[in-house]
Amino acid sequence: MDFVKQHNVPAKEHPQLALEEAVVLGYNVERLRKAQAMSMSRFSQVAGISRPTLYKIESGTSDLKLSMLARIAKALDTTVAALLTPPDARSLSRKTSNARLKALKRLQDC
Repeated sequence: MDFVKQHNVPAKEHPQLALEEAVVLGYNVERLRKAQAMSMSRFSQVAGISRPTLYKIESGTSDLKLSMLARIAKALDTTVAALLTPPDARSLSRKTSNARLKALKRLQDC
């Protein structure tokens, strides 16, 4: 159950949820893309999105439509749900930025 439903609070009162979900999505897309040894340019072609859009997604600054999210999941051979699932602390890379780590940890605490 997600945080908003669990705590019976409208999402608009928690603007950080959208940011944290975008950070989780970006982290997972980048991690899975690199695991498949795909460059940003190659993955952009496979997923049918522009390279600047991919950069925004991976940096957690993109607001995207479900159809684009579905294309990304398909290109990574995974599900939309998996892309939106926060990683556990053990799987976080040492290269993960401090801002991304803080957002992921806040999301895990919910």
